[in-house]
Amino acid sequence: MIARPGARQPVRAEQGSNARAPALFAKQGLSDRALAWLFVGPTVLLLLAFNIFPLLWTIWLSFTNYRANRPGLDSVWLGIANYRRVLNDEALWEHMRVTAHFLCWSIGLQLLLGFGLALLLNDQQIRERNVYRTLLIVPWALPTAITILAWSGILNPDFGYANHFLHSLGISPVPWLTDGTWAKVAVLGVSVWAGYPFMMTACLGALQSV
Repeated sequence: MIARPGARQPVRAEQGSNARAPALFAKQGLSDRALAWLFVGPTVLLLLAFNIFPLLWTIWLSFTNYRANRPGLDSVWLGIANYRRVLNDEALWEHMRVTAHFLCWSIGLQLLLGFGLALLLNDQQIRERNVYRTLLIVPWALPTAITILAWSGILNPDFGYANHFLHSLGISPVPWLTDGTWAKVAVLGVSVWAGYPFMMTACLGALQSV
């Protein structure tokens, strides 16, 4: 192909600048694999130092008599004695049962609520759908610390807004945070409130892709 007189020639300066760094390392005797490890190596070292090593160290300590409140105590190998003692504890299985119930109810309610809202937001006839989507996704965008502080104030048995609203309806106050049964209901409600936007977003994306 013959370029026309006066036509602007393609500029290769950008390609040269992009290839300058690899060429510089190549002149220093570094291969492509060495260059790749040069960039990936620091991340791998940080991952090993802050994730993998503490995990393996904790697993090893679980087979000893190590106690965090007595770090100077000599570690003695106990084998699976710690695991045997924990697995034979009835309180552990009670906690596991409560956790399993909470997990099933939380995920189930989040899925039902999120899918129902996704069906409504997927309706093309609803006006201001973008506004509703923004408002409904706010619980998911809030930091966990803010969510805990806000709901601990709302559910406060003495001056919380929840009991104030129930009192205006003529209903006696509810010990949301002091009674075991009501505390489970309160935690479940907060978990559903904070988690349904994720389910809603996932279901809405699936519905719009059909």
